[in-house]
Amino acid sequence: MRRILMLVTNDLNPDPRVAREAKTLQERGYDIRVVGLGENGTRNFKANASGLTTLLIRATPLAHSARGIGWIRAMWRILMFYAGCIRKLGVLLEDVAIIHAHDFDTLPIALFMSRLSGARVV
Repeated sequence: MRRILMLVTNDLNPDPRVAREAKTLQERGYDIRVVGLGENGTRNFKANASGLTTLLIRATPLAHSARGIGWIRAMWRILMFYAGCIRKLGVLLEDVAIIHAHDFDTLPIALFMSRLSGARVV
């Protein structure tokens, strides 16, 4: 079974575009794993209530506060996501064939991971 790793910098709760795409790909026989940000980070992939296999990178309090400084908050969230992905490279790249960068902000880390694993980037 081919594994697709989806990267998003939101908390996945809910993200209907990711859920729809993952469900469609699962129905076609792909093993889908989704990585996102969240207040309660997880050590490994686990199935959530909607049936997606997810891993949440823990977002620090700054990523959830800093209300008046929107661009600093956004940059901090992206940096936290990149750092979390790098810390968990072994888990993320296990048997992955395709890395899907859902947004432009996930493209640099997807390309980095692709170079390490030989997986294709979408």
